[in-house]
Amino acid sequence: MGAPSRMNIRTEVFTTLANNPNCEYSLEQLEDFFSQTSGAEKTTSKRRTSAFDMWKKLPKEEKEDLKWTEYKTKYPDKFEEFQTQADEYNKEHFEEKHKSVKKKNNNDELKKEIAKLKIKDSSEKDSSVTITEPIKTITESSSSDNDDTFCKIDTNNDGVISREEYEKYVNENEDKSEESEKHEEHETHEESEAHEESEAHEESEAHEESEAHEESEAHEESEAHEESEAHEESEAHEESEAHEESEAHEESEAHEESEMTNNVNLPVFKGKDSALNNYKEWKKDELGVDPTKSIPGSDLKEYKDEDGFDPKEYDDSKLWFEYIKNNRQTD
Repeated sequence: MGAPSRMNIRTEVFTTLANNPNCEYSLEQLEDFFSQTSGAEKTTSKRRTSAFDMWKKLPKEEKEDLKWTEYKTKYPDKFEEFQTQADEYNKEHFEEKHKSVKKKNNNDELKKEIAKLKIKDSSEKDSSVTITEPIKTITESSSSDNDDTFCKIDTNNDGVISREEYEKYVNENEDKSEESEKHEEHETHEESEAHEESEAHEESEAHEESEAHEESEAHEESEAHEESEAHEESEAHEESEAHEESEAHEESEAHEESEMTNNVNLPVFKGKDSALNNYKEWKKDELGVDPTKSIPGSDLKEYKDEDGFDPKEYDDSKLWFEYIKNNRQTD
């Protein structure tokens, strides 16, 4: 059984307090006080989406067996459309918030109201007796769940919930709730990664089968062509060879021109060709971030953990290996 949620904890505490005759506020009033505090709502951190994530949702036939970097170079309009969709999604589902307020207790107003439930005159010696009798009455009339909750908060069994006891109880349960949420997020992330790996594996197998089929057809055509050439006269053979050399030369020139054109369209990179910089440039393209911009340090650390980045492990098994060399202008 997982840890109780913050809502359940709050409901239990407020119900117990509202049933106490010494409490001058009803359950609705306590809830209203809490709703006015800055900690009434808790935003769960989720991973932002990107143009790359939008592209992955396309059917295989629309991707044309192109890699992401090839696709966005060939279809810049589509890339802009994916980026717009990602920006709209992030704007709708995420809100900026300062990291300085993390783990800070924002229930000051509520704590002040609970503090009023203490004995009005703490200097009177018989104050504990005054509180004990109503508590016994509440214990007899309230449900066992409320009694258990009150006893858990009242650790010194004096019949009074102090600020220290309340804060300790809430903080302990908040920690359990956060641990449970982190565990669920971790499991969801692992399932998502497994699904992505499965899709990538299927795409890779389909691509390999397609290449094998094309190679087989090309091999058969080549054999048929060679047999035909063997039966031709010597002069025709020489003309054919000259024609093939001319075509090869033209294809080579066309290929060189194509490479030059592609290099001109590539973003310019003026930094050091290191493992970290290769990873950063690769991650920018994965997230659809402008190559001239930088990834925030806090987000970069999270991405490095997710991708298992280690500067000492830099080889062709990494997606960012020699990424600058192949996808950036360095001259």
